[in-house]
Amino acid sequence: AATSLQRAKSNIMDHQSESPPWYPALIGWIKGNGGFIHESLVLTNQDGIRGIACRDAIAKDELLIRLPAAIALSGESMPSTHGSKHVSSWLKCLAALYQAYKSNDSHYRPYLDSQPSDYEHLFQWTDNEVNEYLRGTTLGTIVKQDRSQNTLEQRFRTSVEPYLIYTGALSSSPSLHDNAKAIAEQFRQLCMVLSTRGFHMQSTSLDNKTDSRQQESYSGPFLLPFIDLLNHNPTRACTTLQRNADGGTFYMIAERNIEKGEEIFHSYGNDLSSAQCLQTFGFVPDESIRRAVAGAWNGVDETNSNHGAGEVTPAVLSRDDILSACREMAESDYPMQVRAHIENHRNGEDESWHVKVDASRKLHDLISSEIPINYSDAFLPDQLVTLCTLLLLPEDAYNDFMSDSPSLLDSMVLQDYYLGKLVCRSILTAIDNKKKTYGNNVESDNDRLRKLYHDKKNREGGIGAELRAMYGLTVRIEEMACLERLRRHVLELMDSLDDDGDDDSLDVGGGESGEAIECTGKRKRDGDE
Repeated sequence: AATSLQRAKSNIMDHQSESPPWYPALIGWIKGNGGFIHESLVLTNQDGIRGIACRDAIAKDELLIRLPAAIALSGESMPSTHGSKHVSSWLKCLAALYQAYKSNDSHYRPYLDSQPSDYEHLFQWTDNEVNEYLRGTTLGTIVKQDRSQNTLEQRFRTSVEPYLIYTGALSSSPSLHDNAKAIAEQFRQLCMVLSTRGFHMQSTSLDNKTDSRQQESYSGPFLLPFIDLLNHNPTRACTTLQRNADGGTFYMIAERNIEKGEEIFHSYGNDLSSAQCLQTFGFVPDESIRRAVAGAWNGVDETNSNHGAGEVTPAVLSRDDILSACREMAESDYPMQVRAHIENHRNGEDESWHVKVDASRKLHDLISSEIPINYSDAFLPDQLVTLCTLLLLPEDAYNDFMSDSPSLLDSMVLQDYYLGKLVCRSILTAIDNKKKTYGNNVESDNDRLRKLYHDKKNREGGIGAELRAMYGLTVRIEEMACLERLRRHVLELMDSLDDDGDDDSLDVGGGESGEAIECTGKRKRDGDE
């Protein structure tokens, strides 16, 4: 923090000579339209990242920025329906942005000229970067699927283009469609503008009253000149974006004393995971990277965040992942080993049955196609327990359950020894299979991320490819941490099933759940048959 502050002060000293032409034009336009920018606020550029800092100290409660609604670019005035279809607020704002770019003498020209020429966003990642840095992750799967199916282009043609033509934001002349590549690139660029710079909020007023009609009609995205130059840092945030519902004015007030030379940060929110931040804003917060480097997961289970880091990216196990794992378990020797253990060491008191996984069982109404595995989960997810249980139950028990208004099961159903062992083993198999999709093991990823982060700190900045590597590794490490925590929950449950007061337990064996499982009884003495 001290180094960053010193660099900010150094940049501020040279601000007047380094200020790009668009910056004074933007300030003049805002003030000429009734806005306010605190005279101490100046533009900084640290390692190619723009920001706003204060040239002189600012006292708590001083007004930093005020923007009239007339210079905020949004979709509030755009049609909410197209034909019989409701139009999303995102598409309405996109149409307004298209209209703003359509004319060289646009009212918003000073703001449009302030936009970066390029954006750090997942759209900019190469296929090789996605494959290497996001291998195995849910986000990586989504990106690769979208690219292979040309989802962005299809969305434009089917949903976006008709509305843009309807509103006049896009010409329907044949000559425009002759340049399909340019149209697609413009759509891609404006999607990045909205994703990285759009604000969503609920309207508030200075006296804490709310205008419910305004909240219901439109709550974002808003493109807010100058305000979108402020960077994200939840641990050093000194202001919060607010809106006066009475007049629609956006404003930011100093929420504490701000030191001379300090960068003005605000928070984009702590409720987003690293993957969500990467997908939306194009970066992973430094606090989340540091947490992954240190493996500092303590406290995450209570608050799901620590030291300003956002939520831990959940892992995902699909229905097909679980079905495959249950089938793999059922076709192994494990059910026979559990039955033998019941017969030899539990006096045959626990019921067992021949396990046959029936993929035709109708589970879609109960179980999502993808089951999130959150680090904060204190127990096995109910959907995971239910899916495994219903796949492994004997036919008569399954039919009885499904005939009586079925609902999700929790971990208590796994107190049945045989069922509990089979379900736990299936989950461990699913975890091991999922981990293989990440390629490297967690230790390798941790070592690589630690080195990249250490080199970045020494260099006081990051090269694009190295930053992308850190972002992807952080997401992957977080997902694997969720799977490892689930694995610990499963092993604890298996231990509790065997906790019958003697040493005759069915041992998972070794360190990895994928290792051979054997039924262990009392050790033979030399000479025993």
